[in-house]
Amino acid sequence: KLLVLHITVYLKKNVQKSPQKTVIPFIVIMMKYLIWLDDIRNPFTGVWWSLVQKLKEQYDFSSIIWAHTYEEFVYIIQHNSLPTFICFDNDLGEEKEGYDCAKWLIEYCLDHQCDAPDFYIQSDNGPAQDNIRMLINNYKKVYNQYIT
Repeated sequence: KLLVLHITVYLKKNVQKSPQKTVIPFIVIMMKYLIWLDDIRNPFTGVWWSLVQKLKEQYDFSSIIWAHTYEEFVYIIQHNSLPTFICFDNDLGEEKEGYDCAKWLIEYCLDHQCDAPDFYIQSDNGPAQDNIRMLINNYKKVYNQYIT
């Protein structure tokens, strides 16, 4: 079975942003999970759900957490372990983008001396796809060559 977690996380400064959305503390400890980073595309519908199901078969994660922003992405990883897999969008409709999330992820992996999770990029922004892919793949190459 697949546990689906659709969680919107607001930091303290944003709690009053929308009265129908609240901070939901959660823990995914000891579970393999996928982070879906995208402000628009819904991972639970259509072609994206089909992609998630294919990834689940290959990576055997038991939950999906949808992060809409950089802040949510960071919060999820800081309060859990690294995900098994990450699906990146770049254009998140904010100042911080998916590439910023990828940079933060690499810093996290460096600090914790671990490899970066496998990933997919669903962004329509070609140059941003290339930047995210090169950043993570270069880290993975160095990690596997020199750190492990």
